[in-house]
Amino acid sequence: MKQYSLLGHVAPSLTLQTENLATEALLYLLRWYGTAHKAFVELVSTMCYAGPSDLQFSTQVHMQYGSIPDLVGATTDGTGVLLVESKFWAPLTPNQPTGYLRRLPKDREGMVLFVAPEGRYEELWQQLVARCQAEGLELRDETGEPPRWRTARTSEVGRLAYASWSFVLGRLEGHLKVAGEDRGAHEVWQLKGLCRRLEEPPGEDPSELRSIVDEVARGLSEKGIFDTRGYGVGRGARFYRRYGTVSGHVN
Repeated sequence: MKQYSLLGHVAPSLTLQTENLATEALLYLLRWYGTAHKAFVELVSTMCYAGPSDLQFSTQVHMQYGSIPDLVGATTDGTGVLLVESKFWAPLTPNQPTGYLRRLPKDREGMVLFVAPEGRYEELWQQLVARCQAEGLELRDETGEPPRWRTARTSEVGRLAYASWSFVLGRLEGHLKVAGEDRGAHEVWQLKGLCRRLEEPPGEDPSELRSIVDEVARGLSEKGIFDTRGYGVGRGARFYRRYGTVSGHVN
């Protein structure tokens, strides 16, 4: 049996919403530890984000046209300028990344950042670029240190970016250690253990396959195609089902 952290060991057995769990854990770190907040903003700044540093982070923020980024960094006036999407192996939703890029403000710097496993860098970045090109969004000035991070400008103020979980969490853990905040560094280590577990390719962990179904359901829900309100979930040793109304057709 592989050894992870305590969080990495027990969490996938208790919830199917593992991507949401990782996002909420990251939010906790950014809100509770000023050092982690500063390190995260400095990290995205190295990826060419040039917006304000005094961001307030929240999860599951409902934006226009059904967009629900996993994590939003907003300015003091409530404008979301840093939209963060946590990914492991779930597919992109219909709004990603172009729907999110078009939600960025037009009058200031903004970024859409995908945080994903290093092992998914090649495939994910190619998909993101292809979707932008298919919808007429030009990408230019690409730079980075793949597979740790990559970024490209999409307009005069907007950027699309990718960063690996190990790159992000390693930076937070390192800054907390230097600051002498051992408890914070240990809590980052707990999240790193969960991410190592979730970074295993689908098929090794059935919970990841279930999370893909949940991600597809969420994407269809964002588009108004799939309504799961009032419905349950069917699961067994060899199956997992999401019930709902699809385009007006029950179940």
